[in-house]
Amino acid sequence: RVDVFRTILSKASKISVVENIDVNHRGIKPLKFVVWFLLTTFLLSSCKSSKLNPLTQTNEAEWVAWFNSFNPQWKAAVEQKDPSYILAQYEEDAVIGVPGKGFIKGQAAIENYWTNLVGQIDSFSYQTLKVGGDPNTILYENGLGFATYTIDNKQVTDTTKYLFVWKHVGDKKYKVLAEMFNTIK
Repeated sequence: RVDVFRTILSKASKISVVENIDVNHRGIKPLKFVVWFLLTTFLLSSCKSSKLNPLTQTNEAEWVAWFNSFNPQWKAAVEQKDPSYILAQYEEDAVIGVPGKGFIKGQAAIENYWTNLVGQIDSFSYQTLKVGGDPNTILYENGLGFATYTIDNKQVTDTTKYLFVWKHVGDKKYKVLAEMFNTIK
C-alpha cells in the first residue's frame, strides 16, 4: 500500500487527475477525481503512519502547529469578508469537493465560492488535527472547522471535518491542491 500511495503522490505532484476535471461536463473526468481522492484518503487512513509518514512524531507535532499558525490570518480574512488571503492559498487548478454541489475547479470558481461563503459567515475557526505525507512534495492535513453563519435571517452553527491536500511550492510554502469537507453537526 505504501508503494502505491507514493506512486500516487509523485504522479499527483507532477500531473494530476485533478487537472482534468470540468465541473460542467458529465463525462468520466469527475469520477476519476473522486476515485483518486477516495483512494488517497483510504491509503492515508489505512496505512501505518510509521511506514507512510516520513514525519516523525515530534516533527508531525511541529507541522500541526505550523498549519495551525494559519488560523489567525484565515479567520481574519473570513470574518472581515475579504477572501483575497484565502484565494492566495490555492493552486491555480485547485479543486474543492463541496457536499451536495459537486466540484469547484480553478481560481475563478474558487474565488466565486469563497466570496459568496465569506458573505454569509459571522464567525469562523478551524483546528488542524493531523498532518502527514512528504514535506518535499505533498502534505495532507485533516481537522475540524467551526462556523456560524446566517442564512435567511437564521443563524446556524456548523462543525465540519476537512481534508486538504497541500502541494509543496517552496521552502515551507504550500498551496492547496484539493480540499474536501463534510458537515458533522
